[in-house]
Formats: sequence, structure tokens, C-alpha cells
Amino acid sequence: MLKAAVNILRKWSTPLAISGLLIGAVTSDVSAQANNTPIKIGLLVPNTGVFATFGPKTIEAPIRLFLEQRGNKIAGRSVELVIADDQSRPNIMVEKARELVENQKVDVIIGLVNSAGALAVRDYLDRHKVLTLITVAGARELTQSRKSDAIFRLSWANGQMEAAGAVLAQYIGIKSMAGIGGDYVGARQLLEPLMENFQKIGGKTPMVLWSPLGTADFSSYLAQLKQVAGQVDAISPMLFGADGVRFFNQYREFGLKTPLYVFGDVTEQTTFLDQVGDAAIGTKAYWNYSPYLKNPANEAFRTAYMKAFKRLPGAFSFHSYAAMQFYEKAAEATKGDTKNFEAMKKALEMTKIDSPGGLLSFDKDHNVIHNVYLTEVVKGPDGIVTQVPLGPVIPAVGQGQTIEEARKALTDISKLKN
Repeated sequence: MLKAAVNILRKWSTPLAISGLLIGAVTSDVSAQANNTPIKIGLLVPNTGVFATFGPKTIEAPIRLFLEQRGNKIAGRSVELVIADDQSRPNIMVEKARELVENQKVDVIIGLVNSAGALAVRDYLDRHKVLTLITVAGARELTQSRKSDAIFRLSWANGQMEAAGAVLAQYIGIKSMAGIGGDYVGARQLLEPLMENFQKIGGKTPMVLWSPLGTADFSSYLAQLKQVAGQVDAISPMLFGADGVRFFNQYREFGLKTPLYVFGDVTEQTTFLDQVGDAAIGTKAYWNYSPYLKNPANEAFRTAYMKAFKRLPGAFSFHSYAAMQFYEKAAEATKGDTKNFEAMKKALEMTKIDSPGGLLSFDKDHNVIHNVYLTEVVKGPDGIVTQVPLGPVIPAVGQGQTIEEARKALTDISKLKN
């Protein structure tokens, strides 16, 4: 009996190497117990409220697809999803996080759409060491001034892509650009860095306007943009959700023909293009995803997603799917001991994945490092209006990338490794 026990302990005490990091494996007793209980994944998402599209369509759907492809198992354990509707409201987000952690005893939280809510719940997640994978919220503080060992971000930090955005604008011949953004923190953290970086490379920005969130009539703003339309090569609207939909429709109705150049979230597939369609055709964007990226992971993902949901995946769906890829790798590395916070954290820090958006990894502050592609909105091969890659890409874009770094990294998409 003693000899058998020693052999078991030896077997499960062997360190496990993950991308050069040694992580002590769990004991046989812990592993056996883990394998007899399901992994509980908490989805902290809006199913109602202003961002209601995100919960079911861009987070829950791709996660269920991922699990279905694996027989609802990760690291040999069954998986249970627990969905908490945060209603896109910061106070509700905190309340629902507590419910997931203290009542449901989830192993990980995935989601977090509203940046204000993500900042509100940050201290609770950090204090309780709740492993969290953000798939949307872009508040830069979450992976900068208020970073946490517990929090990893799969989307982007606001401002992360804007040096790349300026370089790609210059690449397509834009020398002057006007802008309009929503007058709130998220939009300002995107449009201001784009314009600042564009100016650094010699671009002119004769007009930047700010509209209140929820603007129904953009006619006064469009009249001002029309005054400079002949002086600029492009107009960049940093407007999201319903505001973006209204702006694009009114832009065409107003008779403006100046090309639009945007951050790709503005023309995101599920939350925008599926509603606006043809009115967005011709818009160029800098973005971290297209359903038509030519890599094996994306082609398999797009095919499976279309079959399951009869629509194209957008970037947020890719983020959620990639979050599951990361989580699965970490769970396998710890032999299913998903309650071991330190081991799971270290595994995530060292893991790289071939995702639908290309090669992904995390920086030292747990923010994703990803590619930024130049795309254009067209009617795609499936007859659906979508963003397609035009060729140039800036790979491995991290937080704080400079203009010089972006210029040096600019390459053709055909030269990417995956």
C-alpha cells in the first residue's frame, strides 16, 4: 500500500513544462477530485440593457460552440456555464460577480463588456483572486494603472491599436483626416490617440467633433464636417452601437462622399454590420480580425460558426472563442486543477495560441498582444457585408506601441506565420 501511494505521489508531483515555465503538477487526490466535478465557467455579460447584443451573440454563442466541439469537456472534466446578466450597469455587475463567486463558486469569469462596470468590479476580482478573461471592455486602466494578477484581457486596451491605425492610414494615402467621436471616456481613449499619432507622422486634422452618447440627429455635426469635406482625405467616426448605426445612415443621406476610415469596432460584424449592411460598404478600418483571414484556425472557426448560427463571426466572437482556447491550455497544463489560481495564472501568462485572429499571447500586464489588419467593408464571398483584409498587417501589437515600432513591423499578410 505504502509503495503504491509513493508511486502515485511521484507520478503527480512531476513538474510540467509550459512554454519554458515549470509548474508543479497537482497531487493525485486533488486531480481525482477535480475530475469528478464540473468546471464552472461564469459568464458576466449583458443580456439586457444597452449592450444586450453582446451577451448571447458575441460571448455565449462562441463559447458554447467551443464546448460543443470538445464534447463539453476541458482537461477531461465536464463544463457547466453559469450566466449572470449584468444589464450593462456597473452596480449590477458588482452584484452579479459576487453571486458567481460566492454562491456559484465558479472557476473563472469570462465576459465584461461595459468598461465602467469592469473598473467597478476590478477590486473585488483582484481581492478574491478570481481568474477573469475580458472579451470586450477596453478601459486601458485594467491592464495599466489598475492591472491585476487575476485579470487577463483578450480584446484590446483603448489606444493600443492607434499607432498602427495611423501608419495604416498613411499607407493608403490619407494625408488629412477629420474626426467625430462620442463624448465619453471610451471613445476619447480611441479617437484622441488616433489623431495624435496621425499628427506625429505629418497628418493634418482640421476638425475633431464630440457628440453626446445617444445622439439621435447628427445633422448639425454633419453640416460642420461638410465644411471640411473637400479638405480631407477621410473622416473617422469613433461612434459605437446605435450612435454608429445612426451616423452611417445619416452620413449617406446627407450626401457626404468623403471616404470613412475607422477603428474596426465601429464596423464590427455582429453589433453593426449585421444591422447597417450596404451603407457601410467602402469603409476602411484598422482592426484585429476579419472572418476572411486566411489561416487554418479562422477558416475552421468561420465554417463552424456559420453552420451553427447562420451568420458570420465578428471580432468579439473571436475574442470569446480565443478566451476558451487560452483557458483550455491552462487547464490542461494544471491537469484539470482549475482552482489552483497561481498555477492557472502562470500557465496563461506563458501560453501562446493559434487563434482565428492569428498568433496571440499576453504581455507582462496580462493584455493581449495581437495583429492589426487593414480591412475594407465589402459584400463578401458569402454575400454578406463584412470586413475583408486588404493585405498589409502590423503583427504583434502590444500596449504602448510607437509610430516607429508600427512602421518597422508593417508587413504583408502573406508573410505571417499562421
